[in-house]
Amino acid sequence: ASVNLIKFMKKILFLIFFSIFTFSVVANEIDDLTKLADDGDPVAQNNLGHYYLYLSDDNPEDKELLDKAIYYLNAAAKQEQVNAMTTVGWTYFTGEHGAPKDNEQAIYWNQRASDLGFTIASYNMGFFYYSGLAGLDQDLVMAKKFWLLSASQWVNSEGLHDATAQELLDEINEYNPNPSKEMIKLRDFFVMLLKSEGAWSNENNYNNYYIFY
Repeated sequence: ASVNLIKFMKKILFLIFFSIFTFSVVANEIDDLTKLADDGDPVAQNNLGHYYLYLSDDNPEDKELLDKAIYYLNAAAKQEQVNAMTTVGWTYFTGEHGAPKDNEQAIYWNQRASDLGFTIASYNMGFFYYSGLAGLDQDLVMAKKFWLLSASQWVNSEGLHDATAQELLDEINEYNPNPSKEMIKLRDFFVMLLKSEGAWSNENNYNNYYIFY
């Protein structure tokens, strides 16, 4: 799943569209953010990259916005800012925003962000294995591994994403309209884990779930 704009970006966009006075405020905040990003702050680079990415989607004719988004997101990803890493990886998977589809890069960035503890990246890796996408063969054992990891990281990743369990379920179903019984069991268990904030995220509970399902 792609990573959504953080609360700071939502605040900026709200101000842009609903207050004339805010134009100067937003400009000042973007100037401050740009200075931090250009000084090498990875969080500022991620936030600024997502800001320009959002504007680029609304203004596809303005290629400069997309260039800035790519520049700052890549800069943040290279500094292991997990939100940017996951966005870059997902974009390589989907080919959105004019990016070339590149399965190796999609796996590379999501795997690295997963290793750094980011729940959405771990979900993405499980999703790829579950669906047999991004150049991977379907492997429900590997999907289970990554989704258990994602569930265990869910609470600690709060503030880095605003995805919900329902949104991830909808995405899984969109790409997998005809799941097998085993896929349904794994999918439902994963979503249940997220809704219980990872309270059952271990191998024994997973196996017990299968026994009593």
